[in-house]
Amino acid sequence: MDTYTFISYSKDDTEIVSEIISKLEAKNIKIWHDGSIKSGEDWKKEIFTGIINCDSMIVCLSDGYINSTMCRMEIFLAQCYNKKILPIMIKEECWNELHSFRELSSIQDLSVVNLVRNIIFGLKVSEADQINKLVASINNEIDPRFVNCELFISYRAQDALYATRVAEDLFQSGINTWIATLSYNPGENWQSSQWEALMKVQGLVVILSKEVAKSEYIRKEILIAKTRGIPIYPVLVDDPRIESADFLREINRELDDTKSFEMREINEIQWFYPNRPDYRKMINSIAEIVKRNTPVSRQ
Repeated sequence: MDTYTFISYSKDDTEIVSEIISKLEAKNIKIWHDGSIKSGEDWKKEIFTGIINCDSMIVCLSDGYINSTMCRMEIFLAQCYNKKILPIMIKEECWNELHSFRELSSIQDLSVVNLVRNIIFGLKVSEADQINKLVASINNEIDPRFVNCELFISYRAQDALYATRVAEDLFQSGINTWIATLSYNPGENWQSSQWEALMKVQGLVVILSKEVAKSEYIRKEILIAKTRGIPIYPVLVDDPRIESADFLREINRELDDTKSFEMREINEIQWFYPNRPDYRKMINSIAEIVKRNTPVSRQ
């Protein structure tokens, strides 16, 4: 039997979903949708059979979807048959409504394709990038850049663009680097994926900017690095205020004043400055240190 992906959606969203189907089919993704049900067939039976035999299910989230009993029944059935769920936010961001129904609450733990704002963990991307990510997940493609990663990039959402630039430039310097904006796959449990990656890397890069001490996730990532005994590389964000001693003192003070011992310890490590002497040399310096500290992984 040919493999295919079932698409679950509200009738209110037919126009948007039709466009998504067209884009996926243009990339050779076989989609099953209720428009293929023939006249005279038991439509509910056909839908249930379509779900049972599919390889994955795309869930097109909207207010209409959440409030549809039939849509919730479809995702419940997919969960019972252990199908891969690929959530897409298509009309409005309805994160807060997901917890209202048990069969939808687990979606909050999954990486979602956000076509409303086209944001990936703080990074603005194109819709084409999102669709390509979705296609790769449907096809179970593995990007070799994120296998055997040596560094994990920890950052606040506001610093996603800079953090992604650091990750990509480290790639170019021969360092496999895990970062949420590039490494995530739609439908995977994003927290489990991050913790699993952090348990395997040989170092943690922490992007430092104002209010970084307030991030619960960064505190947890530093804690794991400390307990594993892997090196931490604090990297200052490339900010025009970096030349100001007051700006640097403010970050120092925020780290020292936090109740988190993990954050305070960042002040005990020499920071990497993108302007000393310049950004490119900073990247080269980090890459050289990582290569020197992890010779076994490079044999």
